[in-house]
Amino acid sequence: LLLDEPASGLDPRARIEMMAILQELQRMGKTIIISSHILSELETLCNRCAIIERGRLIYSGPVQGVASHASGGRVFHVRLSTDAAAATTLLLGVPGVEEAEVAEGRVRVVLEAADTDPAILARALVNAGHGITELREEQVGLEEVFLRVTKGETQ
Repeated sequence: LLLDEPASGLDPRARIEMMAILQELQRMGKTIIISSHILSELETLCNRCAIIERGRLIYSGPVQGVASHASGGRVFHVRLSTDAAAATTLLLGVPGVEEAEVAEGRVRVVLEAADTDPAILARALVNAGHGITELREEQVGLEEVFLRVTKGETQ
């Protein structure tokens, strides 16, 4: 099934019903190709995506892989029961960590590569005596990725 802007002009109920139909077709094993600018809806439906700008393919692959393509590495937020500034300094010395900074009471950590094991963060912090109360990966949506990888050029 090939669709171009399938949700364009639909009211909210029709959009929800259309997505349910597409999800059912997907469960049946049907291939659906969708061209759309409503990227948030595509995130829930698609398992692969392609980003094209000015006729040039910028990315093609799994939806889960597009975020790492855009940023290089994954981003994690760590909340601690101990000193965040000291933890940041420690994490900057851990191999595989590209960036670490205190932001909004948490430590924001960027890993160098998408395949870097995030367990290195917990291991380094716990071994140094820091108490971790939260360790979560930042979820990057398709819209954010699109803005990062495209230049906004038009033909």
